[in-house]
Amino acid sequence: MELKRQNTMHVIQEAIKQHKGCTLMVYEEVPYLLKPFFDVGVRMFEVHAGSIYLGKDQLTKPGSPLQLRIENMRIARSILGDEAYITMPGYGTFTSTTPLPFTDEEALALSQAGASGCHTHKWRWNDLENLVRIAHRNGLVVDAYISHSKDKYFYYGIPADTPQEVSQVAGKMEKIGVDMIGILTGMTYQGLQAGGMSPELRKRIDALVNTAKVPTIIEGGITLENFKPFKETGAQILVVYTAFKDMIIESMKNAAKQILEG
Repeated sequence: MELKRQNTMHVIQEAIKQHKGCTLMVYEEVPYLLKPFFDVGVRMFEVHAGSIYLGKDQLTKPGSPLQLRIENMRIARSILGDEAYITMPGYGTFTSTTPLPFTDEEALALSQAGASGCHTHKWRWNDLENLVRIAHRNGLVVDAYISHSKDKYFYYGIPADTPQEVSQVAGKMEKIGVDMIGILTGMTYQGLQAGGMSPELRKRIDALVNTAKVPTIIEGGITLENFKPFKETGAQILVVYTAFKDMIIESMKNAAKQILEG
């Protein structure tokens, strides 16, 4: 298990090095869409199965069943090979108002199916510490996130509102064994300024980057129009999903429209 985690961290560090200090992690639910990203150099992927994001019900529903996620992971791994990092959420790795335990059995099943990491959005320390222990026992690295109490989705991470709190939370995450630490941009409570970012958000990102010794992640609202300021913060991984999804949908709509009207 430890050897697998070491190999996974090597893959992550190589991706960061290859892309000059800041790489891209693509979240994609459709396995066959992973290959085009891989072909242009993307080496980090977040894969779900039948979305675990369930709108207003996401705090009470666990997401897709294990067997579906295992199958999706096997397909993703067969497409991407051993050179890619692939993280996936577990049944109980998101915040929930009902008990949804993440177990050794599930962690081992995902690990054996090809998962490199366990994707988590916990907002309480006890849950996160327990999850880290289970993931590590089964060869999975853990990416965990820092949120803001004003954000609509504050339960997607350990809340930390000020730069000082961000630094404290990042330090504690590293101490309990979190392998990658991310910060949620909080687009739902503040938004971007003219293609950049708010001074508040920049200070929080700086606090994370200056504190963490493990790879750092920025997630939420990153697009082709605003990614450069995020790269300039020194964070090592940017997560993008909606921007790519919207581009794919728009391209399909335009193609279908041309055929219908042609």
